[in-house]
Amino acid sequence: MLDEAAEDREVGAQPDQAEKIQYVAFEEDCKLVVVWATKAYCRPLFYNETGTCTLELPGDSGRFDIQPLRRPTHYAIRSSDGRLFELNFCSPISDSRCGFTSSDGVSVCEVNATTGGKSRAIGITRRSVLQYTEEKGLKMIYHGPNGSKGSGGAEITLVCNENITFGEPVFKAELDNLYKFELETSLACLAWPVECAVFDREDNKFDLGQLRKTDGNWEVTDPGQGKVRFHINICGALNPVKTYVCPGANVGACKTNSSESTNLGSVTTGPKINADGVLTLHYTGGSPCEAGHFRHSTHIVFHCSRVENGPRFIKQSEDCVSSFLWETPVACPVKYVVGKNCQVREPSYSAVFDLRPLHRPGMDYSLTTEQGDHYRVNICGTLDEPCGGYDNASICLTSGGHQIPIGEQGVVDDRCNFYFVWNTALACTPSKEVECIITDDKGEVYDLTSLSLSSSNHMNVDRSRKHKFFINVCHSVVFGFGSMCAYNAGVCMEDLSKPNHHNRFHNMGEVSEGPKFVDGILTLNYDSGEICSDPQGAPHYTSTINFYCDPTSVETTPQLLVDQLCHYVFVWVTSAACPQRSTRHLNSNSTGDCTATNPATNFRFNLIQLKETVNHFDGPNGDHYSLSICDNLDASVCGSMAGACRTKENSPLKAVLGVGHSNLQYQDGQLFLNYSGGELCHKGKRHSTRVQFMCGAENTTQGPKLLEELDDCSTLIAWNTELACEHRILCKAFDGDNLVDLSPLISFDNNYEVTVNRSRFFVNVCRPVLPFTGLGCPPGSGACVAHVEEDGELTQEFSLGYPHFSPVLDKGEAVLKYMLGSPCPVVRTQMSSSFHFKCDVSAGKGAPVLKSITQDCQYQFDWKTSVVCPSSEQVVSDSDNYVLRNKELNTAIDLRPLCKHDVHKVIKGGKTFYLNLCSSKTTCDGAAVCRQTDSSSYDSYGENLEVEFDYANNLTKLLYTSGSLCHKSVGNGVDINFSAEVWLKCDPTVDEGQAEIVAVS
Repeated sequence: MLDEAAEDREVGAQPDQAEKIQYVAFEEDCKLVVVWATKAYCRPLFYNETGTCTLELPGDSGRFDIQPLRRPTHYAIRSSDGRLFELNFCSPISDSRCGFTSSDGVSVCEVNATTGGKSRAIGITRRSVLQYTEEKGLKMIYHGPNGSKGSGGAEITLVCNENITFGEPVFKAELDNLYKFELETSLACLAWPVECAVFDREDNKFDLGQLRKTDGNWEVTDPGQGKVRFHINICGALNPVKTYVCPGANVGACKTNSSESTNLGSVTTGPKINADGVLTLHYTGGSPCEAGHFRHSTHIVFHCSRVENGPRFIKQSEDCVSSFLWETPVACPVKYVVGKNCQVREPSYSAVFDLRPLHRPGMDYSLTTEQGDHYRVNICGTLDEPCGGYDNASICLTSGGHQIPIGEQGVVDDRCNFYFVWNTALACTPSKEVECIITDDKGEVYDLTSLSLSSSNHMNVDRSRKHKFFINVCHSVVFGFGSMCAYNAGVCMEDLSKPNHHNRFHNMGEVSEGPKFVDGILTLNYDSGEICSDPQGAPHYTSTINFYCDPTSVETTPQLLVDQLCHYVFVWVTSAACPQRSTRHLNSNSTGDCTATNPATNFRFNLIQLKETVNHFDGPNGDHYSLSICDNLDASVCGSMAGACRTKENSPLKAVLGVGHSNLQYQDGQLFLNYSGGELCHKGKRHSTRVQFMCGAENTTQGPKLLEELDDCSTLIAWNTELACEHRILCKAFDGDNLVDLSPLISFDNNYEVTVNRSRFFVNVCRPVLPFTGLGCPPGSGACVAHVEEDGELTQEFSLGYPHFSPVLDKGEAVLKYMLGSPCPVVRTQMSSSFHFKCDVSAGKGAPVLKSITQDCQYQFDWKTSVVCPSSEQVVSDSDNYVLRNKELNTAIDLRPLCKHDVHKVIKGGKTFYLNLCSSKTTCDGAAVCRQTDSSSYDSYGENLEVEFDYANNLTKLLYTSGSLCHKSVGNGVDINFSAEVWLKCDPTVDEGQAEIVAVS
């Protein structure tokens, strides 16, 4: 089955392009994982190109271009014994004492050779080979005049020296008519990105790495130079672009016009900062100037700015230096603190991080990647055992039987970085947590604990895109990368217009008490935030989150409803706000334990709640099943010693499928009960039942479901239950600046399916595949593949990985990876899958498409979906005739069916509201939304309409502004007017539907 699927690889996705050693993962709750991106092991062993001066290494391994070494005439080289040679690169020699002209096509010659006293041609231009081997590096080889083996020639070894752009060739030796030369040049260096951070005298850090592009380049135009365009990358080579080609290797900047391109310098060093605090970056060694006395170079000056303005061309000097000014927030200083003795003090709020308890005397930490590479790690000290004979290593890589020291405490090699992520409580700042469960006056229990995060935050960006909010529930906002918030803040606001990270985060309210009911609304208040400067507001900023129950709303995020008078109000529609089933009637002294512990985390699963009920469900062919959890069935036709029983409709046939017990087990990430010792089946075997408990997607149907009855008389049953949830991954990707929410793609009823010939793939997003009868995927898999038999039966099910890690952003694209699946039958590793989500506003939720399968069983999918697309806004006027037109989709929403009645009347909190979306009736005095204040007066909630198409949540939002006056300003403040939002949500089961008011502030 796997070989069939491998044959279906899409053209253009070659296996060798995907064989990079890469293990990318992120996991919560104090588990050690590694993020590793390196080209070190995918570099080719041997590549060459004939008759050219450029060499592309496959994949992304590197590129060489030695054309800048070409001279108009030639190089002259004198050997130690007085012999004189002439050579050129990428061109014949000319103006030569050898007597050759460019038309002769000779690139290497000896002047007045010792043999006969005549000049001699050694190497022919058109018989050149540019060659690279991992052992011997880069060589230019010129074969002799007759081209036959043994006819001699010239071999020029190009040695990488980043400090020498061009250099001068040196004669080394002659061996069997092969003349050997050597040239040191930066053009022989592979295009590694340089270190892009620099420190000033006050230990402020300036890191330009955020400006380095991995796709496309920075593009600059100069109105004074017509069609000239400049192309720039920062601290790394220009990325290949179809519309232009820049000459040279590791080029950091170039300029093009309609007919030619000019190399403006190669990347050899990173940024520098002088004594006056001026931050600059230089690229040197570009194409020769027109005058021929200089070579083009680039000089970029960076200025700290609140907004990103990009590079701006200033001028080109007489010595061919192209100058640019770049105003960017990235050039603003970041305070960098260096600690001692494995301790460091965080400068914003003075927390001390002490990692010394992580050091393990006598035993190193150990981890192995899917590719089989093994790491030994120790923190705050050296490894317990030497690494490859080296005593001072703190990290050791074992690969291919070789031990390689890759880390020593306090020593950094910028050229070969390995990135590890270590989640530990020692990296946490002080936090505050309150009780998150509340009981109302009817005895209903409400539990918001599932919304409380310990290693990440909920996020919301306001409509202006100027403020980002970090929110937690019953727990302070988690301090960390991109969220440098006060330790006790429950809501934190980041002012995106401020360039300096030290003053862009603001405390909008501290955690002080748990949720409560206010006017019947489940509410969480955070008060005592930063001082409020508005004279009409409270002394300090406060925030309120109003929770509204919707059983179908899972993995939702809070929405900013209103910000006024230093008070932020958020509305959160979520299933977590629905009442929970009371568990007080359960007998805690019941017989049997019915618990199991995850040894890796010490989390204790307790299924004792499930003992109270006998569960009945149907199978195929008229079979009925009865199942008891951690006990035997009472009053069952199978008797009192049956934990599972099968009967048949209108038949006396019955079978005991196993004896019940309370020995719940947790092994290899799976929670299950095994009932054995049932009735005799056939061939002397007895019936048995395995009940696999799964933490399915939120709001999925709870309870047992028959998966399969196997030939060995065993019955497989899957059971979705919240009690099997240790934690669910957060289905959002965040890189400190950008947020992509994939939770709308979580499926609760059907799996996403992909069929390729006889292979069928089943996929869910951030959650396990939903079980159904006939599908035997390993329980808990986020994706799996099965072989489809001729009769449609699914066999040979393999897991393609489990949802252990949240999605990440890679080059701005959301990527979800499932790791540690079934064993790969081809190589010694485990199957995995990755899903790359791409914006397509017309795709809706979309579906995965298989792109490639690598030789080590990595299944790679692309997924076009509107969920990852940003919202689209437009202004609507009366002339639109109540039809909302989406220009991106070229579709329209006709509001007129909502106008069968003059107005829609809605009562909320004893107040009467009217909605009138289609015509200017007199009820609201021309407004679309209004509130009745007395028998004949109304407060308008706005007439001006903007429309927001929210692709992520599949909502169309009608935003009405400029309503009646709500609050009069004091002093120089701003008047606040009523406004309204109407959210249109698709429901194909209703006609006109009924408007409901979610929140009023």
